[in-house]
Parts: sequence; C-alpha cells; structure tokens
Amino acid sequence: MADRKISDAERRRRARLRRQREELRRRRRRRAYILRSVLAAIGILLIVLAVRGIAGALGNGQNGAEQTGAEAQSDGTQAMSREEYAALLAAQYDYDGAVEVLNETEGAGRSSEIQAAITEYRTAQADLVEMSAATVRHFSFPTLLVNGDAAAEGTSPLTVDQFNQILQELYDNGYVLVDLYDLVETVTDSAGSTAFQMGSIWLPEGKKPFVLSQRDVSYPFEKAGNGYASRLVLNSDGNIVNEYMQPDGSTVTGNYDVVPCLNAFIEEHPDFCYRGARGTLGLTGYNGILGYRTSSYLSSEENNPYAAAYGTFDTAAETENCRQVVEVLKNSGWNLASYGNNYISYGSELSLVEADNGQWQSDVAALIGGSDILIYPCETDIGSWSEYTDSNEKYTYLQSQGFRYFCIEAGSNLTWIQVRPGYVRQGIHEIDTYEEFQNVMNLENA
Repeated sequence: MADRKISDAERRRRARLRRQREELRRRRRRRAYILRSVLAAIGILLIVLAVRGIAGALGNGQNGAEQTGAEAQSDGTQAMSREEYAALLAAQYDYDGAVEVLNETEGAGRSSEIQAAITEYRTAQADLVEMSAATVRHFSFPTLLVNGDAAAEGTSPLTVDQFNQILQELYDNGYVLVDLYDLVETVTDSAGSTAFQMGSIWLPEGKKPFVLSQRDVSYPFEKAGNGYASRLVLNSDGNIVNEYMQPDGSTVTGNYDVVPCLNAFIEEHPDFCYRGARGTLGLTGYNGILGYRTSSYLSSEENNPYAAAYGTFDTAAETENCRQVVEVLKNSGWNLASYGNNYISYGSELSLVEADNGQWQSDVAALIGGSDILIYPCETDIGSWSEYTDSNEKYTYLQSQGFRYFCIEAGSNLTWIQVRPGYVRQGIHEIDTYEEFQNVMNLENA
C-alpha cells in the first residue's frame, strides 16, 4: 500500500512538473516570436532608410537595432536556465523536481556548483515536516470590487486592495498555498479499485498550508462595468489579466481580481505556493464563464431572461475566445470546479439538482473538459455532517456525474475534512469582506 501511495504522489508531482515546463516553453516561444517581429520591423525600417539614402539615419538605426536586441534579451527573452528553474522549484518546496532538473543538465556530474545545489536541496528537504491534510484551512473569495465608490450603500464588499493585503498577511503569518488535490492520496488495491485516503503536505516547521478558491467566476451582467472587472483575458505576453471598464467608460487591463492578483503575488513570492499550486475557480453557467457569454440560451431571445437588458450574443465566438483563457488557466495550475449553474441550493429536491447540474454539464463542463470538484452554492450541503452514503440520492447522482470533491461552508470550524474511499469533503471559509477575514483569523488566536 505504501508503495502505491508514493507512486501516486510521484505521478502527480511529475504531471505538475511537466505542466510547469510546458508553460515555460510557451512563454519562451511567445517571447521569441515578439523578438523576431521587433527585429524584422527594424530590418524593414533600415531598408527604407537605405533606399532614401539617409546615411545618418541609417547609422542611428543600426545602433538602435543592436540596442533593441540587447534590451529585449535582458528583459526576459533569454530562456530560464536549468539552474534558475531548479531554484524556482526548490523555493516552492519541490526538491525532488529541482534535483531532477539539475540531474538532467548536461555535465551535471562534473559541475561542483550543480552538485552543491543538489546537496543544498536534499538538506532542506530533510528538514521538512509532515503535515496532515486535516490541518489545512480553505479560504474562498468572491469577485473583487475594483472601485470602492461603486459599492452599494450599506455594503462593504472585498476590494482588490484588501485581497492583496490578505495575501500579504497570510504570507507574513507563514501560510503556504496548496492544491486541493494534494489533500488526499489515491490508492489502488490488488483488484484495481481506487480509493481516497488522507494525504500529507511536507513543509518547513512553522508553515501552515491552506487551500484557496473563488466562487462564481462568471463576471455577471450586473457587476461587469459597475465597479468590477468584466472578464479574464490574455495580455500580449500570454498572461492572464482582467479587463475593466473605468468610470469614464474607457477599458483597461490589469490585475483586478483573484486570479491575476494571486499569480502576481506568487511570482514575487514563489515560496507562497506548494509545488506550483494555484487555486480552484467555482464556475456557474447562467451568465457564461470567466466573463464570456458562453451559455447556449444567450444566443437568442427565446428563453433568455437577459435579452431585454443586454441583448443576445454570438456564443460560438465567445466560447472560442474563452477556450484560450481556459487552456492557460489549466496549464498554469488553476482547478476549475462547479458552483452550480443557476446558483440554486443543492439542498433542494433531487429533480432541481438534476436539472441545474444537467445544464452545467452541457454549457460549462463541455467547455472546460469536465470537473470532479463541486463547491456548493448557497452554503447548503446535500446532507448532514455525517458521511455520505448510497442512501443519499443526491450524493449518488452527483457521484454518477463525476464529482468526488465537495466543498461546503465550515462555519466556526477552523479546519474540517472528511475523507472516505469514494469522496472528499472539505469545509471552507467564505470571505466576502475584509472584516470576515479578520474574524476567521481571530478564531485561530482564540
């Protein structure tokens, strides 16, 4: 059994390593393409200047071409070296991955620097402490408010600045982001049947693992353009940012919600995440996903409750544009989950749950490649705190739809997880305001 557990953990680690390498290759290709385009444009300019016979300008252009190429390379177009990549993996506590990268380096056995780095990483790995998944907290956030002046009177929704402050506070207090999937191990018996068992996280003494999620990442009509970001997009470097309409009606892009803010924080503080972990995004389908109007009924006025106010959409084009963002999200480590389709309580009768999930499977799962994670909308579970059994019709239905990970509001529980052979259920803290975050953190110090 122990061998199978190690094997499963190793498969996940290697998969994440491959994913990180592929993302690195994608960025290298993008940067190389930009550099070639810049140099080609400069070459054309030089030809034009030469034809015009402007010798002085030609000389200046040649100097400019050399300077541009040097600046472009110093600005990141050069590929990250294996040593730098290994250092990044080690900073994120993936010492096995770091050593593997170094050992694959040509001449590694003859390089005293590489061997010293390997020794350093193995020494640091030996000092890690095993932490049970039962100690992992889960913080779940809403769509962030960009412009506080746009908040409805009497409300204090969580702002971008406050979320960034929360990330800094978590970091300063020793928290490390882990992947939801790292909480358990999948074991296989002699008959080939698989089952979950409690997993372990290996971190330095004093660190505290936590899971992060965001709920309803749809950028619904009523929020987009009203103080909130309108969607996730890719910038010229292929990185995920938000599109945001400013009060004057102009549109800008930047870090205006959870995904780009967390990505930026991890880039600056790589030791904030465990082995490349990111968060989990709960997706509804009633307005489409990620700010794209992908839901099938939005293409016509029939059975479309939003047509009168917002018109209809080319859902095929919206879906195609959305796929590019989905691919980058998944390749960079984000998990995509169900948050229900129409934000109904899954404590409702089975027929309503079936109808809601059926629409989600059709409009969302088909676009993202499916999901085995369900974050319950409306803070409503499908049963009590006791374990799910086959006598629970909603549980057997949801399991038949592929769901294995279930997340529910934990209330005053600091941590709560239920691992059974067929499913994993974790308690979450929904953080909708900065005050709620402070209250949850105070529970830890009580």
